[in-house]
Amino acid sequence: MRLKDARYFQIAVLGSLLCYGFFFLGLDLTSQHILTTLTTTLCSQYIFDRYYLGQKFEYKSGLITGLSLSLLLRSNFFYFSALAAFLAIGSKFIIRVNGKHVFNPANFGIITLALLCEEAWLSPAQWGSTTLLAFYLICCGMLVTTKAARIDLCLVFFASYAGLLFQRALYLGDPLSIPLHQLQSGALLIFSCFMITDPRVTPDARLPRLLFGVAVALLAYYLRFKLYWNNTPLYALYFLSPLVPILDVLFKADRFEWLKESISQKNMKLIKETT
Repeated sequence: MRLKDARYFQIAVLGSLLCYGFFFLGLDLTSQHILTTLTTTLCSQYIFDRYYLGQKFEYKSGLITGLSLSLLLRSNFFYFSALAAFLAIGSKFIIRVNGKHVFNPANFGIITLALLCEEAWLSPAQWGSTTLLAFYLICCGMLVTTKAARIDLCLVFFASYAGLLFQRALYLGDPLSIPLHQLQSGALLIFSCFMITDPRVTPDARLPRLLFGVAVALLAYYLRFKLYWNNTPLYALYFLSPLVPILDVLFKADRFEWLKESISQKNMKLIKETT
């Protein structure tokens, strides 16, 4: 029953990426940053779960946030890693509308800190095209075969963003190797598979969800080529996330639950046992 929870697959993929980058690719990751981030996210998750909501410790959610922060956030000071982790987990419990948190926790922690101070920044995470393609296919396969149920948003965002990059290259007469290189970013992979597709913060209904993916791609393109920002998909998601509660009101649909099917099956089993 446990393997039906998509978060186990997310933890496995993010953990593999982190270990591969740290031990084999020599990315600018430090053990202090990783330990501080993971410890703070798990401790914050425990405190908010147990003492703020009075529920069981959801360690899987905290671990996914910690792994994403470890991969994407960079700082020369460990206390900024701790602050980003606390902001990420805190936002999930404090900034809510109708019981649904507004921001992806890792996205909120990273972008809020990057906007507030210059001592924290996002890693470009260029891991090479072959490695990137392999992990990307694994991530997409994971999304299809598990309960995350947001592969539509992943594909629409990526296709929209890639289409904008290629049309710009064709319009300017640039070689197509330029947009291909721009798509070969570890940060973009993590964003596409684990951040914008977070089922707890995306629109519940399919149509607004797809429109939301296109809007994030358009804003990311504008920020990248009109304002010359870097890692713009993360900023675009951060700025547009407050629209999701409005879309959920306009387009009614069932809210996603991580173990909805498992809980339903468990209830059916109990019914059969008592009849």
